[in-house]
Amino acid sequence: MRLEIKRRAVVSPDDVLRFRFAHAVQARKHWESGMSRRILLAGLALIGSTTLALGGQRVNNPNALIVRGVNLPLCDAQALGAGSNPQVGVNTDVQNLSVNCSPDGKIGVNVLRQGIPNPHICWSTLKDMEARNASLRVVTDPVDGNALHCTVNDITPNEMRKALHYKP
Repeated sequence: MRLEIKRRAVVSPDDVLRFRFAHAVQARKHWESGMSRRILLAGLALIGSTTLALGGQRVNNPNALIVRGVNLPLCDAQALGAGSNPQVGVNTDVQNLSVNCSPDGKIGVNVLRQGIPNPHICWSTLKDMEARNASLRVVTDPVDGNALHCTVNDITPNEMRKALHYKP
């Protein structure tokens, strides 16, 4: 077995600066050619299409059913706000409030409540919730073990409470 020992070249600080400058010039030319921008835009498009394929579709059917689990035997606005991510007060729009939903309204409330760990539920239709706030967004968000998971966004807990029905 033969070992070869190579000597390291001694590099001056000026050589390092010349190398960095040449590399920066080359990188700028590459960016200006548009290649990097095209790669970046293609990557962003791929990420966006993957997100839509995995979920993230807006629920538009007015008959869609929306079910939220609750621990108290009532649909409390403070509890709804506390479930938002981030938590909000009763007069601030919720974001990413976890619910189960049936985008076409064909799956009933009793099926939607399965998988919700809370002992009680509050439910509504998209039409009733939109009557309280037209900018409401319900988005499908399937997770492992729960294909019916959705998120509610852009409605205050007080507005939402007025549309919800309690079910033990």
